[in-house]
Amino acid sequence: MKNKYIIGESIECLKSLTTYIIKDFEYINGFFLYYFIEGSSLPEKNIRISGFSWLKKIITTTEEEKNRQINLVLLTMDEDLNRIMSEY
Repeated sequence: MKNKYIIGESIECLKSLTTYIIKDFEYINGFFLYYFIEGSSLPEKNIRISGFSWLKKIITTTEEEKNRQINLVLLTMDEDLNRIMSEY
C-alpha cells in the first residue's frame, strides 16, 4: 500500500480545515496514520492537501465579491504608497 502524502507536506483536516505539517506516518491495520509537527495525528481518510478549501472558496465567490476585495486591496496599497511618498 502506498501513502498519498510525504513528510514535510502541508495538509488540512477535512472536518476542521486546520492546517498541519506531516512529521511522520505509519501503516496500521489497513490505513495510514499521519503524525504532525503540531502534536496530533489523523488517518489518511480525514486529510487532504492544504489549499483546496481556498480553491473552492475562489470558485464559489461571486464576481461582485471578488471585485470588492480587489478594490479594497488596491485602495490599501494606494494609501500605503501615498504615505511612503509623503515621508520622502
